[in-house]
Amino acid sequence: MDAEKIRRLQAIYPISGDEADSFLQALTHSSWANEFGDRRLSNERLEFLGDAVLGFIISEYLYLRYPDYPEGILTRLKSELVRERVLAELADQLGIAELLRIGAGARNENQHFRPSVQADAIEAIIGWLTINRGLDEAKSWVLSHWQQFFATIDPDLNTDYKGILQEQVYKLYALTPEYQQVACKGPPHDRQFEVVVEFAGRQWGSGESRTKKAAEQKAAKQTLQMLADLHDKGNSDRRKEI
Repeated sequence: MDAEKIRRLQAIYPISGDEADSFLQALTHSSWANEFGDRRLSNERLEFLGDAVLGFIISEYLYLRYPDYPEGILTRLKSELVRERVLAELADQLGIAELLRIGAGARNENQHFRPSVQADAIEAIIGWLTINRGLDEAKSWVLSHWQQFFATIDPDLNTDYKGILQEQVYKLYALTPEYQQVACKGPPHDRQFEVVVEFAGRQWGSGESRTKKAAEQKAAKQTLQMLADLHDKGNSDRRKEI
């Protein structure tokens, strides 16, 4: 293996030169292994392990970070943090696609750029770290690379603003609020959805997030604040009349 490729592998994790071939198994697609007639050369087993380890690390982080969150909220947050889109984004940052060992036919079809293939490689790297460096080192690698994704967690996910708004709107207007997507921006692996709330013949609050559900929650929260401001203004006007 040439020195440049080893250097690029070391940018992912500081392996020694002697470990390069072993580490490269984490980046070996099944199509490459099949061409050599030995599926055991692929990263599938490491991916299997890495998937479980990643789930544990993220679950433990959320459990300790949010001691007051119920199981349902923790599950939603974990799902957001281990989804294919997140892993593929990290793989893109690390330049995984260019380093993947992949069969000629699959490469001609650009399969090495598929989010699912890149996400599998990230899980396989975590599996390799677990076997060769231990769980603590795998955890350290995951937590350091996932800090950017932890920052995207919506702290309001534990509050059902949509449910609260629905009750308020029905009480005030005998209507049900509707949510309309007005924009979808960004590349496929990093979408940003913008949603607005509509009722009583007008648009109210808006929200933007990486998922439609989170955007709707933000829009509902903003709308609740708008309704509260209207209520406060009405009380102020009545006091002036008195």
